[in-house]
Amino acid sequence: MKNFTKTLIDEKTQINETQIIGINYAEQSKEGVQAQLDKTLFNKEIPSIALLHDPKYNDVLRENGVDLVVSGHTHCGQVWPIRYVVKKIYGDKWYGVRQFKDAATVTTCGIGTAASPLRIGGNPEIVVIKILNSTNEIPAR
Repeated sequence: MKNFTKTLIDEKTQINETQIIGINYAEQSKEGVQAQLDKTLFNKEIPSIALLHDPKYNDVLRENGVDLVVSGHTHCGQVWPIRYVVKKIYGDKWYGVRQFKDAATVTTCGIGTAASPLRIGGNPEIVVIKILNSTNEIPAR
């Protein structure tokens, strides 16, 4: 797998004209996420996707000009009735797509589990995000 993947920890890579930024999960706070973004030498002039494990601070990235923030961490509560606790902690960031004027965030349930190996009421999922080119046409395969 190492030949086909790249782990982004407080760094970015560029694919075509889009930068993909990975923010380290080790220490997250508003200030920490800001410092980690600054460390990547993020360019506001280039379309961007940021990967942030915990969605709690995805607004920091969005407010800095990141176009799409993709997160997980919440597991959709994983076990009913824990999902209500997760909703209370994360508010509208707990799960799903949030669209803003110039940006969007996605928080996915993911496929893994935390603490307990079982899920009740928080179905696993793999999210596929299709990025269209600037003409909104799907490129020929």
